[in-house]
Amino acid sequence: HPPLTLRGGEGELLTAGMNIEILKPLNITLIDGGSEKPFTTTAETVGDFLNEQKIGLAETDKVTVVAPFMGPDESGDYFLTDRMRIVIDRIVDLEVTEVNDIAYEIKLQYDPESYYGREEVLLLGKLGKKEQKFLITYKNGAEVKRKLLAQKILENPVTEIRKFGAKIEIEEVTGGRASWYAYKKCMCAAHPFYELGRYA
Repeated sequence: HPPLTLRGGEGELLTAGMNIEILKPLNITLIDGGSEKPFTTTAETVGDFLNEQKIGLAETDKVTVVAPFMGPDESGDYFLTDRMRIVIDRIVDLEVTEVNDIAYEIKLQYDPESYYGREEVLLLGKLGKKEQKFLITYKNGAEVKRKLLAQKILENPVTEIRKFGAKIEIEEVTGGRASWYAYKKCMCAAHPFYELGRYA
């Protein structure tokens, strides 16, 4: 058994009518910001224990008491019990400014003089830039929530313009069975002499 602590001072002489209070050490576990550590203490409440260990709390931090435990006292503090687990979630709100990309659009210009499926970039697209201010909530060092507070456009995106062939000529009419296979992100048919890229 762990040693008992006498409240009133060890080595004090006994006198008639003296009250002796014996404090039994309690084994508890503290999980602070995700880091777990065992403690042995004679503190009476969670608040007393945190003060004893000089553990500070911010206004946004959250303390959770895990069973077994007794109900809170009049001040809302919890009495310590053996094998109690005290969990402190460190919660921080920070304003963060980021510069992010704005995606550009792609516009197709259909060319009746170019064969169907042929594509040419006439104007290269360009990403835009925007500055965004967020309120980010971190829990034990990990982001759990973000709220957009403000944003402004630093640079507008440039729309990409592509010429897409729309001309179709019938060179041959034939019948039969065909098979296709996936080849480099396209659905291609196998043919004995038509080159890859022909449309059928």
